[in-house]
Amino acid sequence: MTPFARFLAGFAAMPWAVRWGAVVAEMALLWWASSGPLGGAHQSLLRAFAHNSAHVVAYSAMAAMALLAIAGTGATETRRRLWAIGIACAYGAVDEIHQRYVPGRVASFSDFGSDLCGAVLGAMLVHGLRSSERRALRLAAVALLGGIGCSALGTFTAW
Repeated sequence: MTPFARFLAGFAAMPWAVRWGAVVAEMALLWWASSGPLGGAHQSLLRAFAHNSAHVVAYSAMAAMALLAIAGTGATETRRRLWAIGIACAYGAVDEIHQRYVPGRVASFSDFGSDLCGAVLGAMLVHGLRSSERRALRLAAVALLGGIGCSALGTFTAW
């Protein structure tokens, strides 16, 4: 068992309050981070791309933690993955709406696309690593490429 697989198993074995507390803590951190204006109006393209790519990473972690938090509910693995992706996407939509009202921030479809791709990436990666299912890992790779595409779209267009 790889160290990352041991970490996933350890997180899934924690009490439900700790697992869900981690999901809520990430949501709170993202809310706080998106409540202020972006730094510097003249940021470089590299910095803008890194900022847009952070959506993929953040929502991948959120969906992965949500998937592990749902463990032991009696739902099928497919339903747990869909719930985890849905939770992360719903929060991404709420956060994009929230940013619309924050001075210096904007809501964008490309950010939500990055959130969606990140959520799929996280859920499929955790499932693929826990079950060794190659199809899940291939879908995670497709989601990663989609996230990179959405990040590029957000960097180079006003979408």
